[in-house]
Amino acid sequence: MFLKKILVIFNNIRGYKNIESVLDELSEIFEINLIFIPFTFDPSSLDTSDVKFKILKTIPVKEIKLDNTVIQNICSFAKHEIRNVSLILLTDIQNFPGAALYSPIKKIYPKTRVIGFQHGLFQIWNGHWFNRLCDFYMAFGKEFTAFYPQYRRGDIVYSGIPKLDGIKDIKTEDQGYILYIGQKEPAPEIVNPFLLDLENTFRKKVVVRNHPQYPDHYKTSRSNEEYANENLWDQIANSSFVITTHSTCIVEGLLIGKKVIIMPDHISATFKNYEWRASEYTANSVKRILIEKSDWDYLPWLKNTITTLDFNSTKTTRDALLAISGLQPSRNWVLFFKSYFSEVRFFMSFVVRAKNAFLRKFI
Repeated sequence: MFLKKILVIFNNIRGYKNIESVLDELSEIFEINLIFIPFTFDPSSLDTSDVKFKILKTIPVKEIKLDNTVIQNICSFAKHEIRNVSLILLTDIQNFPGAALYSPIKKIYPKTRVIGFQHGLFQIWNGHWFNRLCDFYMAFGKEFTAFYPQYRRGDIVYSGIPKLDGIKDIKTEDQGYILYIGQKEPAPEIVNPFLLDLENTFRKKVVVRNHPQYPDHYKTSRSNEEYANENLWDQIANSSFVITTHSTCIVEGLLIGKKVIIMPDHISATFKNYEWRASEYTANSVKRILIEKSDWDYLPWLKNTITTLDFNSTKTTRDALLAISGLQPSRNWVLFFKSYFSEVRFFMSFVVRAKNAFLRKFI
């Protein structure tokens, strides 16, 4: 018999996979249910065959923007079909629908804790905290939260990336290829000549790992189809080094023990303390970084980015959620009391609003 329920709302498989190991452990105490809101233009979001927990409802959306119909659909379903929810987990509160769900959820479940998760290295941070989007926020680390408003920092839990605990036992070797891991930007007209330049300069094959949302974006002189479905960590572990822009694979590559070169794009300033950064899309720029910065100690940057290098993010996140839920406060007494008093504050604000409404009616 389950004590309570956890509802997870996610809009792509990648966000769900970030916390799946935590859900595995929490499933011993909670019943885990999912609402899946895939973007129809994202092919990587459509396959749910390896999702372990029950998907109560799938609500496809066409665009990443506010859609009141979708919000009403989610909330109406939640109100009538889900009872006794202890925690609602939003795997992405930067994009729709996570960014629009907090207030409607609180109207249905005022005592439920809404937990937001960081979904990638780049976030529109000020958008999270100038608006109330969750009760507690599970961030990778301190590197990317430098300009949170001070009054909200007490609600942030630095928990790392639970999925990456699985990297601990990865074996590495150099099989003689360069791995390029792509995002949407820059345009192929910039990247594809650069990939050819890399092959000619380093005399190595360049394997392209396109972003799952844009599977055919970049190409080398060779076909990339044979590499598309290979395990990402294996591809990183067997490469000579990795090149990317602002992908979370920066962290994955460093944890596996490979050098990761960051190429310039519109988000490059986010990584101002990262020293393996090329200045332009040329092979010589990459070569210069590998020579001039070969001895850079990346561990302080990495620790600041994902909180811990001990592969215990699953435990950290699980213990935080148990404390916030109030079921096992001993896991983290500070979070337990913060969660408890946030409920008191919410109740008092409700009383004040009700009193004001009553007075207005009779004045």
